[in-house]
Amino acid sequence: MTIEKLQRSATASTPTVDFDPTSGVLRLSGESYPENAFEYFRPLLAWAGNYVSQARTPIVAEIALSYLNTSSIKSVMDLLDILEARQDPVPKDFHCFGGDANDARRAQALDCYFGVDGPLTYKNAQDLRDVVQTLPRDRVLIETDCPYLTPVPHRGKPNRPGYVTFVNNMLASLWGVEIEEAAAQTTRNAERFFRL
Repeated sequence: MTIEKLQRSATASTPTVDFDPTSGVLRLSGESYPENAFEYFRPLLAWAGNYVSQARTPIVAEIALSYLNTSSIKSVMDLLDILEARQDPVPKDFHCFGGDANDARRAQALDCYFGVDGPLTYKNAQDLRDVVQTLPRDRVLIETDCPYLTPVPHRGKPNRPGYVTFVNNMLASLWGVEIEEAAAQTTRNAERFFRL
């Protein structure tokens, strides 16, 4: 299936598809509900896998599952179900990972990366810190999610790229390593994930 066919097949209840071959960024916007998510994302993931293998260049695809009147926990479980059924070699990052230990185990089995950001620094996020502490260090990426999810001590204000240092500091503390070591590890991870 071509990207053009995917774009034409989008409906009000499925994401719209925009691909920039120059930058390799695949953007999905809109909402996908549980009843059609699998049917929609299956050809998209197949297309992405074929593109990566043929063009030998990475792409960045953001897939969001939106649910009305349900929690984000269900969306993580559904996305994991989709990825487990697909089993393709496309590198995957759980952007703003907020799952539990079971979600982390399932995602690790799929060789996923885990993006951590501002919430790691929040006072009420001990459960998240406990899970992140168990993740393989070679699979953790530091993210900013500007202008949202601002880390402490700037929580409540718009996020900025420079604030990733606060996320890195927390990660270093969780790992029991120097700040520079955490930064070097997550930088290597990002270079490997994005094939830089």
